[in-house]
Amino acid sequence: NAPPALAFKGSELADASAAPTYPVISGRLGESINRPELRNSVSDFVDGVAIVFEDIQPQPTLKSMQDRLELMRRKDDFIDVLGRPSELIVIDGNADAVKSAVLLVVDPNLGYSDNANAWRDSVAQREWDLVRAALAQSSDQLSVQNFSPAIAENFRATAFAAVLLSLLLILIYIWVRFGSVRYSLAAIVALTHDVLAVIGLIALAEIIYDNPAFAGLTKLLMVEPFKIDLNLVAALLTIIGYSLNDTIIIMDRIRENRGKLSYASKAVINSAINETISRTVITSGTTILAIFILYVDGGPGVHAFSYALFCGVMVGTYSSVAVAAPMVWSRKKDLEHRRKEAEAIERSSGA
Repeated sequence: NAPPALAFKGSELADASAAPTYPVISGRLGESINRPELRNSVSDFVDGVAIVFEDIQPQPTLKSMQDRLELMRRKDDFIDVLGRPSELIVIDGNADAVKSAVLLVVDPNLGYSDNANAWRDSVAQREWDLVRAALAQSSDQLSVQNFSPAIAENFRATAFAAVLLSLLLILIYIWVRFGSVRYSLAAIVALTHDVLAVIGLIALAEIIYDNPAFAGLTKLLMVEPFKIDLNLVAALLTIIGYSLNDTIIIMDRIRENRGKLSYASKAVINSAINETISRTVITSGTTILAIFILYVDGGPGVHAFSYALFCGVMVGTYSSVAVAAPMVWSRKKDLEHRRKEAEAIERSSGA
């Protein structure tokens, strides 16, 4: 029952520029693919790409082609093009036996008239790769892993347990290193804050993308409806490591500055932040610059990853300073020490 590999003109070509891919430059289909007899209205796909399938063998049904293309679009390799509007039109044959067809796809954020070179790489080439993977590959390569609810629940529970175990180990490590559970809790709270903030910004990107009022802003910022996939999970884990490293550096300076004191006073924490702020800004600044270049020119494969990482580094930088460090402050002991100092000064003055 597995669908067979389909052969059509150009299906063996890897380069989209040599394949039957055309920019949609007119509201009439035929004017874009050099077949003027085709008068189909394609005004919704102007500035998009038209991919022509000619002499398809064996002849599939229209629904089977649509299903295979949609299935491939939902796989991890092509999840970045999932939100693009598309339509498959039969130009020779019928819905039960398609001889030739045209796939129309448009990217709302990048049109042919905006930047032809970028369009060829990010739209035409990506869609051609998807078409070849969905239609011209063997059935084994088209198979998708489907899990029962019980297996999915087991995977979810395993992942949750792994995250909890990692947080527990981080807590123990910092507790042993700094000799106080206060430091461990401060680090865990900061990490949790960073992860939740980045997930919130990912959700915000989708909300903005889906709102027509922000169409200009999403195009300017290159925002897409990012989905939580393996790339974003990898980004979140990278953010956790980056933020933890930054937090530990500040905590190390707090430990050094407190000397023989058994707690961290407000003055000690403030001094530690001031002494490490230049290092924090320089490190974060150079990292953000590199991620920004990756976000702009890295291509669709790393777009979601670089977006999450960009947000995470910014959030992690301020959380190390404004969330983790203040939580190390022992307010009760600090106020008690100040009160004793004030009493001692008062007694000495009275004497």
